[in-house]
Amino acid sequence: MIDSKSILLKFIQPEALDDGDYFFSHWSKKFTVGWKIDSVDDVCIWDGIECNSDGNVVSLDLSETGLFATIPTELASLAHLKNVYLSNNQIYQKIPAVLVNHPSLISFDISYNYITGNVPIFTSNRLEVLNLSHNQLIGRLPENINLIGGKNVNTLLVFDVSGNQIDGTIPSSFGKISTRLIELDLSNNRLGGTLPSNLGDLVDLKGVFLSNNRLNGRLPFSLMRPNMHQLTDIFISDNKFSGTVPDAFSNLPQLKNLFIGENIFTGIIPPELCDRGLNKDFFAQNKNSSDVRDACDFIACPVGSKSLQEGHHGVHPCKKCGFEEVNFYVGATNCYVSDERAILSEFYQATNGDAWSENVLSWLDKNISYCMWEGVECNSKNEIVEISLSSSNLFGTISSSLGFLPQLKKLDLSDNKIYGDIPPELQYLPLETFDISGNMLRNDVHPRLCQMVGVNGNGLNGKVSCDYIACPSGTHNPLGHMYDSRACLPCLSDSTRYIGSKTCSPPKGASEEQSDLLTTVILALFTFFVVGFIMHREGRRAIHKYKTTSEEEVNEGENWMSEHVDASPDDIDALDAFCKETDTDRWLDIPKSEAKKMPHFLESQDSRRFHIDITTDKSSNMLNKNTSTQLENGAEDAWIDMPRII
Repeated sequence: MIDSKSILLKFIQPEALDDGDYFFSHWSKKFTVGWKIDSVDDVCIWDGIECNSDGNVVSLDLSETGLFATIPTELASLAHLKNVYLSNNQIYQKIPAVLVNHPSLISFDISYNYITGNVPIFTSNRLEVLNLSHNQLIGRLPENINLIGGKNVNTLLVFDVSGNQIDGTIPSSFGKISTRLIELDLSNNRLGGTLPSNLGDLVDLKGVFLSNNRLNGRLPFSLMRPNMHQLTDIFISDNKFSGTVPDAFSNLPQLKNLFIGENIFTGIIPPELCDRGLNKDFFAQNKNSSDVRDACDFIACPVGSKSLQEGHHGVHPCKKCGFEEVNFYVGATNCYVSDERAILSEFYQATNGDAWSENVLSWLDKNISYCMWEGVECNSKNEIVEISLSSSNLFGTISSSLGFLPQLKKLDLSDNKIYGDIPPELQYLPLETFDISGNMLRNDVHPRLCQMVGVNGNGLNGKVSCDYIACPSGTHNPLGHMYDSRACLPCLSDSTRYIGSKTCSPPKGASEEQSDLLTTVILALFTFFVVGFIMHREGRRAIHKYKTTSEEEVNEGENWMSEHVDASPDDIDALDAFCKETDTDRWLDIPKSEAKKMPHFLESQDSRRFHIDITTDKSSNMLNKNTSTQLENGAEDAWIDMPRII
């Protein structure tokens, strides 16, 4: 049987480095006892180790030590291990399954590392703290998330997976995860959909942190019931929650912090909330906070204004929107132009207007009325009533300001390369026809848009459905949305990743099987090359190895670039648009003029050489100069070759 010393020394992994002693030396600056191969000290007196009275290791604390390693599977052989603290290091790859199933774990904190894979189900029925925050976890939250800690066991107190790349929806099983749960943190991910109505069953909750996701719909009343007597902190800013700000928040007797900005709440902040003195902790250091006459501004800036607060919480200081600017939401950080020419100009810029098809080159011509621009129609009052730009090579996102064209009845943006979200601001339009089919929109249609009666026939037969706006991903319809009695039909494969699909066919180029095989081969070759290069030159860096042979692993491969290039979801969709235009060639050509609009991908716009850095060094997660592909004399029309790996 392997002894405790041998198990712990598995964390020293010199085979991953050019200089095997580098990290060992780094540790020695913090640890003075143990953690040396030739150490004769009992492991129970090693720095960071705690044992019970029988000499068994029960706690491991290597936080903030500069540890650069994978988690050794042998760690699970420490049968009495209760607490594992490995935060703020450079630990990479997945958490070993044998450790996930360790029966004695009470606390497991591996935050601020480079852990990959999906959120695992820890099965210890003693588990109280699970902190996987700020790593590189992907995929959806498990539908059986309530099985963390074992079935029908209520031990979990803290669940934190914030700061990852988790998508999908929040499963309703969260309401059963543990009645003792006091902190739930899912912030800074890519979660969408509505909140489970049974979150209020977690009656011991003190903090709910959901900011910076894509959550929508109305807040469940169960979260604001009087029996939530412990709830002190609610952070839900930077989502797509809608409706009015519930006055039921005043039911929470211990509520101290409530941040709701950057959503699409309308109306006013209920006066009974303003009188509670909320968010005092946030403003405690704000010297100007005493100048605020309206305490409601501490919760969210009113409609018709925008927040100037750093950090974009949508709170004081607030500034009224300027002339010809509008804003319908509380807690907004932007005001939108209301001038129709300015709105069109903003849309032109957001969709890369300079590269539109030749038949729409009249846009932004100052010598003619915007009503004469190609694809634009106005009424007798020069108010825009139609925008039709189907198959016009639009590339970008839909401007929220389009929602402030008060007479717009038809909006056709089909068969382009539009990505991101459908702005909920479009709910204010008197639309009759809306077509965004054949694009690259991934996220579900916002519930407020689904309630727009009359759009594409929505509600005219007594049925209101999101499918009238766009078919959900995984389904198709010849028009990209339901019409008359023709529903969106399911596809047999996962090739339709986007909403509004007209067919079940995969993108142009290789078939789905060919594409998966190609991705596997290219990733293997590319990783092999970079591993050799980086290990030779920068031994302290590690390469995450990915295989894309199974369906689950293919989904991980799809997120490969976003994990290693620090790219936003929109950047990934942008590159995906170009991939659709290429064949099975290994390289992807991107015009320099387009690449310069993707700040996540370029370190310097003037550099002539770029390469993809897939290291785990936080300071180097961008494209860097001095290696690989070359630009032609820095010309605006030059093309950048990038490996086609998504």
